[in-house]
Amino acid sequence: FYGKISDTVNAHIPEWKPINAGSEEPFDVIILMLRGLPIHLGMVVRPGLMIHVLNKLNTCLERYNSPLWAKRIRGIYRYGK
Repeated sequence: FYGKISDTVNAHIPEWKPINAGSEEPFDVIILMLRGLPIHLGMVVRPGLMIHVLNKLNTCLERYNSPLWAKRIRGIYRYGK
């Protein structure tokens, strides 16, 4: 099971381009660090605002440049071939 997921992810990594902070657009993906690992994602709704889900909590709209999340940003990526 996990091999198939990782194969799919690895096959599409080149299609995700890192972007500079400040140039985010809706549907860009933010990789966030939790417990020291890049294991959480948020999706940009509009610059400064993301939607994400934490385990056992409802979907949240939060500012990703808040003190809580800004220090956890590992990168921001945009899909495009």
